[in-house]
Amino acid sequence: MAVIAQYDGSLGWSEGIGVSVAVMRIRMGSYDVCCPMMSAWDLHKAWPEAELIVVPGHSANEPGIAAELVAAPENILKGVS
Repeated sequence: MAVIAQYDGSLGWSEGIGVSVAVMRIRMGSYDVCCPMMSAWDLHKAWPEAELIVVPGHSANEPGIAAELVAAPENILKGVS
């Protein structure tokens, strides 16, 4: 069982919930102004087993981000890390 972060309602994360997780992928647009990069980084630091990929772009409608959002679960199903 891994101890992961729990969103504490502010801009930070707090440890304390135990959850068994097989795979976690974090995708972050490098030009995203609505969701700060620090949020993705903080989540990754609190959940080190998670894979963090920063993709050029700012929204899920951008080709690179859309491709990563489709590829991540497909790779999980295929067993690709």
